[in-house]
Amino acid sequence: MRKVFMTLAATAFAAVLSAEIVKNPDPNTLWIENGKNIKTAVRHGSLVWGLGNKLKATAADKGFTFGPGGTVGIYIPIAKPYPWFCAKINTVERIGNNYHAFNINTNVGIGGHSVVSRIPRGTYCINMEDSKRLKEKAALNYMRMDIHSANITFESIGMFKEPFCVVSLGKAPIKKGTNVKVHIKTRKPVEMVQLKFYKAYTMPTINVIPNVKRYIAKPMEGKGNQEWIFEFPYNGFKGVDGKTGSIVIEALVETKEDMESYIFFNQVPFEK
Repeated sequence: MRKVFMTLAATAFAAVLSAEIVKNPDPNTLWIENGKNIKTAVRHGSLVWGLGNKLKATAADKGFTFGPGGTVGIYIPIAKPYPWFCAKINTVERIGNNYHAFNINTNVGIGGHSVVSRIPRGTYCINMEDSKRLKEKAALNYMRMDIHSANITFESIGMFKEPFCVVSLGKAPIKKGTNVKVHIKTRKPVEMVQLKFYKAYTMPTINVIPNVKRYIAKPMEGKGNQEWIFEFPYNGFKGVDGKTGSIVIEALVETKEDMESYIFFNQVPFEK
């Protein structure tokens, strides 16, 4: 009986370690978790999702769900040629009336990225290219996500050379009295790009132009509808400290087939 028990235990342990994160499915992708054979454990490990507190993982029609609250951590490969961490959220179900938030901490020295009080659907895109921890060859790195009072269904989570849409504010800190240029680049031509700005904490809308909540970017000449620009004068945002990660920029990208939302955080500070 003891031998049977040890065999069963060894089989279960092997199953936990065989989490099917797909490596290099295409030239743009270092790895991707699509939830088809997702494996979890009480403790995180290499390519194993470790669930803390009361967090649970369940299969979904398209993807997988983490919730209703707790921490999920994993050791994942990261590499300099693939600096973009992207997590695509299909649905968010709020649970109860307690603190409601979603936090991503890639643990590469660029800080955490959080939305509080409202968790938008869309693809969350975090650029890690400025981190000194990225190396040419892939190395394992611990990352975690914190979920509060929500069941979040992910279509996929992965590391990429570049997401379909990239929103950039440049590299320099943004000072008052300057003209901000928001640059949007897509891998294929698109019909239209709309932008929305939010304060990450409690998610109120930031009107970067008075009395306007949604902004239409302009296609750049000669770029084949793959590069777009939006400009606005910056003179400070009321109630926003402007630190990196404090502002959410949502890009609504319309193609001939559909409209997708891409969510970015300011990775340069705005002068308060």
